[in-house]
Amino acid sequence: MMRDKKVLIILDDLSGGGAERIFVNIANEFVSQGIDTEFLLGQKKGVYFDILEKSIVVHDLDAKSFYDYIKKLRSFLKGKPYTHIFTATHYISSAAVLAKKRLKHPAKILATLHYNLPYQLSILRLPQRLWMKYLNGFFLKRADEVIAVSQGVAEGFQKGTGIKRPDIKVIYNPVFDDSIYEKAAEDVANPVFNNGKKTLIYVGRFAEQKNPALLVKAFQLVLKERNDIQLLMIGQGGLEPEIKKMIRDLQLEDNIHLPGFQKNPFAYIARSDLFVLSSIYEGLPTVLIEALALGVNVVSTDCPNGPDEILGQGVYGWLAKNNDADSLASAIKNALANPKKPFLLKERAMYFHKKNIIPEYLNLLN
Repeated sequence: MMRDKKVLIILDDLSGGGAERIFVNIANEFVSQGIDTEFLLGQKKGVYFDILEKSIVVHDLDAKSFYDYIKKLRSFLKGKPYTHIFTATHYISSAAVLAKKRLKHPAKILATLHYNLPYQLSILRLPQRLWMKYLNGFFLKRADEVIAVSQGVAEGFQKGTGIKRPDIKVIYNPVFDDSIYEKAAEDVANPVFNNGKKTLIYVGRFAEQKNPALLVKAFQLVLKERNDIQLLMIGQGGLEPEIKKMIRDLQLEDNIHLPGFQKNPFAYIARSDLFVLSSIYEGLPTVLIEALALGVNVVSTDCPNGPDEILGQGVYGWLAKNNDADSLASAIKNALANPKKPFLLKERAMYFHKKNIIPEYLNLLN
């Protein structure tokens, strides 16, 4: 019986990241099936409250660090009848495992892995690297279930922590449902779609991981060969001022447009000719799948992890060398010259439709 389950999802916030959006999708589906579901956020903020089912309770832990979670999570959980707790970061997962042990709480800890651990470790200094490796290796294996969002993520955690591969379950993200097509059909009051140019689109945070500067460089290379293209970059983040300056310095203001964060990016994606992902690393990039679902051709860096799995090693889109502007520009030119049939892309995306993935999450509650 699912109605005797009480689920808690612990995240830092509901900012515009892929993991946050996925857990909003999961929570909404759980509630539609009568499962009592709540969120606990380190900071009660973010952009996804509008699409979260209104009946879902959202708690504010007021936690900003691993130590905050260790201190406050145990007090929050004490006496509360949760049966399953989902986490999505190494420090929250570790804090949840500790709290369960100290309280002897009966809830199952379901630690989900959304990031590329080897890359994360590679960019840290030695003390931080050892600490992160310890948290992932020591505490994650003590969760009741460890779930990776892609095969690549699972393999990376096996190499980075020593957790045995059979102990990591792979469940792809439940990325979209049929409502994406209704949202895609909504009007867009943006004149860039009325100038007759081919539109390339980027949707994501302006953050180092997403490498938006690489896309600007690649776009400039393509623009030298054809002047009938423009780039729409949707999102927000810490690198936004740097990207705006880069666009000005390269004199690309007439060709690259930054409309900011959009609550409904699907209407923009559906009207574009090519979606481009320029990330240095990923877990399972949901926006790549959303573009396929809308029948839009895609180009992605062949970064770890996810794009190669989603695109079938290049069958359903173009893969460029990671962090290589020339390779990305070449892939963009090939995609514009030889677009794949929309029905093929939509067919591939159906593998990640909520109706095909949510049952696997429901099975975790048994």
